Amino acid sequence: MSDTSTVTLDLARTNDDDPGIVLPAADRPLSSAEQDQVAQAVRTVNAILLRKNLEIAIELHRYVLAEFFAGDWAAWAENRPGVSLAYDAFVGNAALRVGKEMLRELIRVGEQVRQLPGAVGTELTVAQHRALLPVSDASERAQLAERALRDGLAADKLAELVRELHPPKQRGKGRPAQLRGFKRLAEVHKAGKGLDAHVVATEFGKYTPHQREQVIARAQAMKALAEAVLAVVAGVG
Repeated sequence: MSDTSTVTLDLARTNDDDPGIVLPAADRPLSSAEQDQVAQAVRTVNAILLRKNLEIAIELHRYVLAEFFAGDWAAWAENRPGVSLAYDAFVGNAALRVGKEMLRELIRVGEQVRQLPGAVGTELTVAQHRALLPVSDASERAQLAERALRDGLAADKLAELVRELHPPKQRGKGRPAQLRGFKRLAEVHKAGKGLDAHVVATEFGKYTPHQREQVIARAQAMKALAEAVLAVVAGVG
């Protein structure tokens, strides 16, 4: 059930949603060796993007992990801005012909191909693989992949089946929609609930002066927002 057409890359797709607090990157420029590494990586990946469908995902997975993460899948999957300056510069390079979100998705497809048993992974199309990405359990993912091949499920039908098995969480009925400002406030509150003052203080001690200034500025902005909301709410009778 292989697909001989080329994969369509949506270059306009936005970057990955990353809930929580993203720590600032280290404030140092790339070394000469890192700059050369990024330039070569951009040229290599742009060449990979000229291949056909599943070959793109398989080769991107192999190359990016080997080039920036010593072949360690877990290191790539857990990466956060600032951990690998060269990788951050690579995914943000204007000359790269694929967006960060799509690049990440294709690398995940490449890992999924590796994890699926036998030749199942290489028999699926890129679109079918992407439909399976929301399934976290490896055994269930393999069963669905085999079913897609056995029953001839197209990518859209497979995606529909995955949604039936793992429906998105629904909001409570009858609850009034929140205004944009209150949604932002709820997001800030949610992000702050997982913070521990002792842990924050310990991590803060490891930051550079520039990073400390950024964290302080963000904390002050959050405090000002909270105070402004409390002042407005207090005046509502």
